[in-house]
Amino acid sequence: KRYILDKYKDVKLIFCGDVGFQAPPFNKIGEQEAIEMNCEGFKKVIHHKKNYRFKCDKLISLIDKMRLMIDYGRPVWEINTLVRDTLIDNTITRDELKEMYKIDDMILSRSHSIKNDYTDLFNDMNKWYVIENTRKYKNGQIIIGDKPLEVKSVLQHAYTIHSIQGETARNKLFIDITKMYDGRILYTAISRAIKLDQIFLVK
Repeated sequence: KRYILDKYKDVKLIFCGDVGFQAPPFNKIGEQEAIEMNCEGFKKVIHHKKNYRFKCDKLISLIDKMRLMIDYGRPVWEINTLVRDTLIDNTITRDELKEMYKIDDMILSRSHSIKNDYTDLFNDMNKWYVIENTRKYKNGQIIIGDKPLEVKSVLQHAYTIHSIQGETARNKLFIDITKMYDGRILYTAISRAIKLDQIFLVK
């Protein structure tokens, strides 16, 4: 943020984000300590209250409760309990996921190792994650079907919650709830959904 503001002083810049609620940065990036995003340095900050992704009152209610708990600094176990209690009927095992998962669904996890386990589980299905930018493709794009030959991509069926920020899950959303040690991580995962009944917690 500081680099961009310093480099483009004569340009009108617009930043968009959910400061205080988005997934937190990792503790270190290489040798540099991570810095939490904040609103310092902006001439004007506008808070938008309406969310256009959510199409379900039950999901909106859960999201609002989670935001309040995060805002008031409630411990992660309380946020996890709220989510688990709300989705108790949509909590499944990994074996059940194997039966339910379709290629258009989204699986989210906290770590790369868990993400890779799910990709191994469904490695007979063609779903590709683009890892570079070209004129035709963008880094992070998901392609279902034949492997694109003109861009670097990897077989991938699950995604870390950090990597999927900004995306919308339009089919089933499976969230692996192991190693959920931060309420904002779980909030980011839950808020990819459109409706509550599409979310399944995998224990």
